[in-house]
Amino acid sequence: MNYQLTGNPFVDTGIFAMQAHASKLHGNKQIDALTPALLTEVLGGGEAFGRWLAKANRHLNSFFMVVGTNSDLVNPSKNKKLYKTNQRGFLDEEDTGWQDYLKILKQLHGELSNPPDEDAPICESCGERPATNVLTRVGRDFFPLAGSLGNDAQALPAASRAPRVCALCLIAIQWVPLGAIMFNGRLACFQFTEPLLTQYFVEDTYRETRARLDLASIDKKVLVPGSQEGATPAARLLIDRMRRLQADHEEMELPPGVTLNIWAFSNTGASPDCEVIEIHHPALQFLWESARDHHTEIFDLLNREDSKKPTTHLLSAIGRGVDYSGFYPRKGSKSEAKAQLVSPQLYELYQIRILARPRTALEAAKRLATLIHARLSAGDKKEQKLLTQILKENPRWVKDKVVRVTLRRFIAAFAEDGRFTLELYAHLFPAANLEQLQDATLEAAQALWREPGAAVRATSQGWDLFWFYLHHAANGTLAVSPQGAIEGTNTNEDLVMFTNPKIKQFAQDVFAAQLERRGGADRKRGLVYIKRNIVDAFGRGKITVGTLRNWFSQLAEIRPDYTNEDWDALCRDEQGRDAMSELRFQMRLEIANLYRNAKEEETLVNKKDL
Repeated sequence: MNYQLTGNPFVDTGIFAMQAHASKLHGNKQIDALTPALLTEVLGGGEAFGRWLAKANRHLNSFFMVVGTNSDLVNPSKNKKLYKTNQRGFLDEEDTGWQDYLKILKQLHGELSNPPDEDAPICESCGERPATNVLTRVGRDFFPLAGSLGNDAQALPAASRAPRVCALCLIAIQWVPLGAIMFNGRLACFQFTEPLLTQYFVEDTYRETRARLDLASIDKKVLVPGSQEGATPAARLLIDRMRRLQADHEEMELPPGVTLNIWAFSNTGASPDCEVIEIHHPALQFLWESARDHHTEIFDLLNREDSKKPTTHLLSAIGRGVDYSGFYPRKGSKSEAKAQLVSPQLYELYQIRILARPRTALEAAKRLATLIHARLSAGDKKEQKLLTQILKENPRWVKDKVVRVTLRRFIAAFAEDGRFTLELYAHLFPAANLEQLQDATLEAAQALWREPGAAVRATSQGWDLFWFYLHHAANGTLAVSPQGAIEGTNTNEDLVMFTNPKIKQFAQDVFAAQLERRGGADRKRGLVYIKRNIVDAFGRGKITVGTLRNWFSQLAEIRPDYTNEDWDALCRDEQGRDAMSELRFQMRLEIANLYRNAKEEETLVNKKDL
């Protein structure tokens, strides 16, 4: 008979730790399941019953976080000799606490062979075995976060009684200190939806903790992996062990859909609590691929993390689904920024796996960074100074608004000569309106753009992408797609997920109407008018709200899809006010491209006529 996993993260961590200990006793032989015979060996541990475990737990700082000082093993009132001599690795016969601890363990072990009556309540941890009769009340001194009728009830405020737990689960808890790590100042158990991964990780933790115990002097407290280091070692541990798995199993891939729950808990003091940090499959896939392809680089990143700022660590960023600040250069000199660059490959892996950014956004950022760097580095001293300023500080956060205004002016200029488009801009700076969609489907986006008050508000995160790639452009390490269209950016169906497609339609209809009105049969004259009075006028700030309203009214006279409702959806914000800044800029990009295409067509026609 094998003891099965329970689904409880604390108990399963203990079971895997016991399997790892059994493996150690059997010359590191792989142990795939815990049996009654192995459990007996484990509790002996090469010494009298339970003594190895008792000494190990007294040494470990993690034991106090699992069950607190109320445990008989470390209770000050029952282990006075321990606290007088501080000999953690010695069980003094004058102390009764550790002896009571081992007595209870022995009774629990015996109960597995002679379980309580069938009428006994079932264990609420595993649901497999009868609850123990050894303990009259299970509290936090035997099971983490257990509520009770006594002074432990604050752990489970709604509890009306102590939990019912079986002997095996209670024994397994005593092994948790050997299989858990510290994470953000709390003890943490790692639970994958694929049990084999959990087993590998717990076994590695046991081996590392065991090595520390073997080297520790009799009076020294042993810190488990991750102590006093925030979330950084947890990320390093995850990546390192994934790398070991890949080395041991060359063909192994991360199972589809597997996720990880990190149960970070504190069981001591008056405010025990537990935080469950879920790392979804895309995040695990990022860590898996990083371990395989970028392990040296990502370890360098982790080594630069500040242990006093756990919220800035990689795993914290992954857990919150936000960008990782470690990828970006700190504000400083240009040479310092270059020294901190991470590869575009690792950066893009995070952007795609964790932040779900479309690759088209990354390609648009690369292109813009290349164009801006080429423009400013070849410019006069003023423009070169601007480049230096941008490299030192992300345009998204710079206080000098002129920087962003100047960059947008360059984007418009690139649109006029065909090197940047509305589609590229929308992918890089998608509308913030879409963030409110819980289900970002094509149908939901189309419905959103038809609602009143849906005037486009662009996000600013695109500056982060641009800034990252600008440093690589300055460093000569940026590979950019050809200047042609980037795949996936040229259909209205795609555009609707990034900005209001009505903007593009409005620009095209205005262009066609003005070309016909001002040129008629003389297409060249119409294009001259558009260049002087629309394309150039945008740059001079002469295209006002009144201009846009006039164009819309003219189209409303001949088109059924230009109504008051369409105006409210396109040009007004949620408060009903005209909001046209972003509309005006995106129309400027589209009309600039339309003008350039029309000029190229005219040139081709003239060449044929010749």
